[in-house]
Amino acid sequence: MRKKRLLIVLCTYVALLLSFTACTYDYFEDETNYMVFVPEVLERTVSDCRIMVYDEAGTLVNARYAAAPWEKDARMNIGQFCFRLPPGGYKVYCYTNTDSLLFVEPESLETSAFRLKENSFGVLGYAQPSDVFFQKLTPTISEAGYLYTDTLCAERYTGRITVRFKDFPGDVSSIDKVQLSAVCAPTTQFLKNDTLTSCLTENDVMFHLDKLPLQQTPGILEVDHRYLPTVDDGKVLRLTFTFFDSSGGVVNTLPVEVSERNTGVPLRLLHGKRLIIEIDSYTVVKISVVGWDEDIESGDTDME
Repeated sequence: MRKKRLLIVLCTYVALLLSFTACTYDYFEDETNYMVFVPEVLERTVSDCRIMVYDEAGTLVNARYAAAPWEKDARMNIGQFCFRLPPGGYKVYCYTNTDSLLFVEPESLETSAFRLKENSFGVLGYAQPSDVFFQKLTPTISEAGYLYTDTLCAERYTGRITVRFKDFPGDVSSIDKVQLSAVCAPTTQFLKNDTLTSCLTENDVMFHLDKLPLQQTPGILEVDHRYLPTVDDGKVLRLTFTFFDSSGGVVNTLPVEVSERNTGVPLRLLHGKRLIIEIDSYTVVKISVVGWDEDIESGDTDME
């Protein structure tokens, strides 16, 4: 898969170079002098892409947004997000898969932020984030009549928490749906703070209700959700899982605090990371910090 993607990017680069030499007029007809190439748009592996350009004073000078099915703009259709910028230094914020986010007050970098949308379940709270990727670029435009190009190499912004229940106190076979209520979950990200999030209120709640995922390991009930990265603010992220049967009856309700077992100190969920919390009946027995797609066996940190 990696080799295939590298081949696609290489072929795209060749096509870009040919277009620059053979069709320069097409690009500079509108005085385009800065372009962000997004391979994921070309490959159709993301749902949307948003790029916001701020000057040295922190003022939004340009922005581009495109979403599937991508037909509205010929250049963005092949992953080319083009801008005309005066000479100077810039901060360029790039995000993909932003359908779960609401961008607010973008005119100034000081106030520009995105936050989780309200959930659609009729319960007060915010929705689970999508699998967001991001990158901040810092180009300097200095030469007139020259096309500066950056290629997006985005990293995963969202984190995930997996909770595994061993000897679950209840009839697992009767469970149809699982509801998550996450108190003190981050809901807001100011662009200038990169991945240091905040909350709109002290007790922001992220809420999600869905079918119980297909269970992969006999004797283990596992639930997994996505979150914005958390911060070291002394507040413990408190998760409450309510399990329902097919008729809507409650099978069990189990609280889980995202904190160290012995000290109660809050645990941080960093961007692109995964926390795995193992619970035996009602007792937390192990917490591991691993990469997004890793499991405990290959994890980089183990908190016993």
